[in-house]
Amino acid sequence: MEDTVKVSGDEALFVSAMRILTEPDHKPAERDSAVVTLDRLCAEGHVRATVLLGICYEQGFYVEKNLEMARDYYQRATFLGSANGEYRLGVLQLQDTPLRDEAAGLQHIRNAAGRGLKDALNTLGDIYVKGIGVEKNLTEAEKYYRFAADRGLGVAYYHLYELASARGDREEAAEDLKAAEAHGYNLETGKQDYLRAEYLD
Repeated sequence: MEDTVKVSGDEALFVSAMRILTEPDHKPAERDSAVVTLDRLCAEGHVRATVLLGICYEQGFYVEKNLEMARDYYQRATFLGSANGEYRLGVLQLQDTPLRDEAAGLQHIRNAAGRGLKDALNTLGDIYVKGIGVEKNLTEAEKYYRFAADRGLGVAYYHLYELASARGDREEAAEDLKAAEAHGYNLETGKQDYLRAEYLD
């Protein structure tokens, strides 16, 4: 008999709401109810519900897009100790919007990366490739991509593949490309699968 992980209480409510918002074939009324549930959980200090609400408002998923609201939820999640909330706050502050605050955004991403969050480490790689608030440095970029890849992030392996290809290291590039696919990076869409609970911690 297979072991199953059972959740109860607020965590069960969160999991149910998350599934309604991320899976197809749910009615609008169900999605509205899920957002209300997340809002109640957020008010009670549920970290993952707070992060997910920030994502909903940032992207306009089942609520009217509102970057200020997204920022507020991410700030609340950061206060509650969420590395992912702080990372998402940092990314939001680096976007070309009225909320842009490059110095604060970089610091939030560094803080999240310092706690080992793989997406933050990967984004630091991007920052060094593009020279966002820092000098362009491919050696530093590769270091952070490798940290993220070692934590199982497929898109980080893809970036390593790009760097290896650019310097003509075909063998390493092939290995990194294979690892990217094995760790959830879709080569056709160019996207990583983020619809998993681990990304809301």
